[in-house]
Amino acid sequence: MSIAAASFSTILSQSAFSPFLPLISESLDTSVALLGQAPGISMLVAGLLGLVVGPLADRYGQRRALLLGLLALAASAVGVALAQSYLVFLVVMLISAVGRATILPVSMVIGGTRFVGDAQRRALSWMSTGLTAATILGVPFLTTIGEYVTWRGAFLTLAVIALGAAALVWYGLGPDLPVAAGRFHTRDILTAYTPIIRNRPVMLFLLASLVGNIGQWNVYTYAGAYWTDVHQLSLHEIGLTALVQGFGGLAGSWLMSTPVGRISPRRLLIVSRFLGGLLCAAPFVLPMPVVTAVACFTLAYVVGGMGAIASTLQLTRDVPSARATALTLNGAAWSIGIALGAASGGLALALGGYGVLGIMAFSTFAAASALLLISDRVAPAPR
Repeated sequence: MSIAAASFSTILSQSAFSPFLPLISESLDTSVALLGQAPGISMLVAGLLGLVVGPLADRYGQRRALLLGLLALAASAVGVALAQSYLVFLVVMLISAVGRATILPVSMVIGGTRFVGDAQRRALSWMSTGLTAATILGVPFLTTIGEYVTWRGAFLTLAVIALGAAALVWYGLGPDLPVAAGRFHTRDILTAYTPIIRNRPVMLFLLASLVGNIGQWNVYTYAGAYWTDVHQLSLHEIGLTALVQGFGGLAGSWLMSTPVGRISPRRLLIVSRFLGGLLCAAPFVLPMPVVTAVACFTLAYVVGGMGAIASTLQLTRDVPSARATALTLNGAAWSIGIALGAASGGLALALGGYGVLGIMAFSTFAAASALLLISDRVAPAPR
């Protein structure tokens, strides 16, 4: 439950910007494409910080790491609500990088290393439920709040949610285990990653995570602007689309607890990347009514929910002796992918509109599938 609440908060903090981008850009007198770079820069910093999260969390405690991340999210949300210029907005967004670098990777470590077998699958399903609930409940809730107290009030509400998740983590995870004695050195971080860097299949897998998230956040970062510009939806209606899509993600997570979850995680991930790319890109590239566009995004969330769990399951199988480090590195790859997705998506939107953005998104999804196929072929045969 604690990692579900923490995951809920961090994904909500990422997803909250998309429906409010047009309103924030108007308030701060800047363009949507430029404004979309701020969350991307924050995620890039989060990806770099994420490289040290695993070793530090193992040394100083996973609960402490989650609490620090959630407090950073709360502080950033308050700063965003009070920002009066793009520069201030960008600076306070960087504070959230601490939370984004910490919360999701550490939650994956807890779910992927403290449990085995069916218990591990249930723990990861709980975490995935937190991720999808951010879309099902969180985004529609914030957009409704925004209708009455503007986007600034919505971000103050986000700060309260992060503080509530911090309370659950404090009481739910229990005290951290005793930490290692002795001074901490930079080489300790480098040593922790050495076995992963030398494992070519795993490095290809992590590269596929990075590339796949570029395509995913090409779409997700600017989905709110798409609904406003192309289909002229209101803020409340955008929240309803997020609600429907979130149920798709929940359905994908549920499918992983059925016999479908026993299929090879790598095969599921390859299919989810390619099919998800088609479904995400179609509304941007092809003219279609709003109902069809919502259906495409919802199906993309279904396969995306399956892919998120399959990714963690496959990585814990590939790296049986350094799971925490590998999962942390995977989280860093996700963060950097999100940053590059927001940046490249903004560039595509400025240069060629939503059609070019959709083509770029599908290309990266397809590239991620190809990398997963290659990593499967070079992986050593199981003993």
